[in-house]
Parts: sequence; C-alpha cells; structure tokens
Amino acid sequence: MNDIQQTLLDFIEAKFGKDCANWLVNIHKGGSSNQKGNRYEQYFTVYKAFQLASNHSLIFDKQLLCNQTLGFVDDLCHIDKQHNIKYNYQAKNSDNASADWTADITTRFTYQHIIDTEFLKFNQSNNLLVVSNQVKWQNNQSKIPSELQTTAQCIYFPDCHSTLELIENTDIREFVVKLIDGSSIDKIDYALKLILGIIQSNQQQDIQSIFNQASVEGHPNPFVKFNRKETLTKLPHWIVNLLEHAETPISYQISYGNLIVTTESQGCRFTVTTPVFALNNIPNERIVTINNLFSLLELLMELAAKTL
Repeated sequence: MNDIQQTLLDFIEAKFGKDCANWLVNIHKGGSSNQKGNRYEQYFTVYKAFQLASNHSLIFDKQLLCNQTLGFVDDLCHIDKQHNIKYNYQAKNSDNASADWTADITTRFTYQHIIDTEFLKFNQSNNLLVVSNQVKWQNNQSKIPSELQTTAQCIYFPDCHSTLELIENTDIREFVVKLIDGSSIDKIDYALKLILGIIQSNQQQDIQSIFNQASVEGHPNPFVKFNRKETLTKLPHWIVNLLEHAETPISYQISYGNLIVTTESQGCRFTVTTPVFALNNIPNERIVTINNLFSLLELLMELAAKTL
C-alpha cells in the first residue's frame, strides 16, 4: 500500500469500521489477481478510450483511464479532471447470478460514491455496472434503488472475442473513423489493436498519452485526425491549409512543441520534426513562395536543421 491508499483505508475505517476497510483490501487483491487476460475489461477500456478521444470538446490530457484502482468499484475508472467528475465501472461478463444487481452492488456503489465525493472531493461520482447479458441488463433496471438512480446505472456491453467482433457488435466504428484517415475494416482494426496493446501494458494513462504513444508506435500512424483541434490552434493557418490539402498522403501532429510530419512515397517513409515556434516567424516574402507540400517540406527541413 502506498501513502494515498493507506490514507483512504484510514478514512474507510473511521467512516464505516475496520471490517469495511478489510473488505476493500480483499476486493483490491481479488481484482489485481484476475487482471491478466481479462479480455472483457480490456475491450471495454478500448471502447471508452475511443469514445473519449473522438469527443473534441474534451481536453485529452485531463481524461484519465485507470484499471484496478483501490476502490469498491474498481475494474475501470474514468477520471474527468476537466469537469471534476469520476466514473467507476464494475464489469460482469457472465450469464449467471454474478451479473445481477444485488444488495452487495448497492453497498459497494454507495461506499464508492462517498469515497469519491467526500475523500477525493469530486463534484460528481457515477458508478456503472457493465454486463454482457442483455436479459440481465434489462432485469437490473428495476433493481436499482431509487436513492441511487441519479448516480448509478447498469449498462450493456457485449462480450467480444476479437477486435473484429468489437467493430461488428458495438458502435465503436463511429468513434474510430473520426480519428483515422479512411473507414475500411482493416484500418479500423489496425487502430483498435494499437490502442489495445497500449492499454494492456499500462494500468493508468490519460487519453492524450495513450494516443500519442500509439501515434509513435504505429507504422504507419493511423491517428492523423486525433486532437486536430489543438493542432489547428497552434499552427499558422497557411501551413494547416497546405497540410490539409496535400497532394500526397501525409499525417501530422504536434507533440511537445514540435510539428511532426510524415509522408510515404514509393514504399519509403519520411518524417521531419520542426519546432512550432520556428513556424510562427516566417517572413511574408518566404511564405508566398511555399505553395505545395514539397516546398513546405523543404522549409521544415531547413528550420529543423537550424535548431539542431
């Protein structure tokens, strides 16, 4: 236990008693031991990652996804630092009674809401039971106590055995196509597998970091539309116009103050990295000479060399 976790346990013991604190420890141990190979939770996390990344009203480095945190609802949590809201998900991939809304679920959701609002000081806490059985989902709606109905839900998410099934059985496609260039099944599946690999290797990351890492690891990088709003606000308009209307396929992103442009031609991949600050000080007489992708790449290479 780290210091923050111990402080939380002290809070639980003072609020609900030692038995409750011990119960929380046992929940955490059980969840951590079952983490590896949990396809259902991982695919649901991928779904949430794309859902968030396609919402351009969000600040992506303020949207955090965490697996197996210390809590009564611990399979996945989404921390929205932008609006100070916490969403907790308990996943039940089962056709039996474990997917039922029970008194145990009610107690856990009640305690988690108290932790989030009183201990962690979130403005809102929302707790969701995620089930893979549609009958269970429908039956659970009437079992949610009236006092929890504004802060708790039961939602349906299908059990998918592959990323292709995830595309076929959910609406994730509509999120992915907002982030990539194209809409073919192969391109969507490639994008999903990139994000799945990153999620499998990290228990906690913000959306900006997840997709930045995928953009670096992807060859090619499929996420040419991710965070395009931020890119447009940081680059001079004339550069954005050339990049958006390039005569050959390209991808570009801003990362750590640099514009990174990647293009491919005849099987060769070329990337140039240029500081954004250098692009905001181009003389007008030079700008008027840059009217296509080739002349823009020449300028980017020239500026990159000057800053070495």
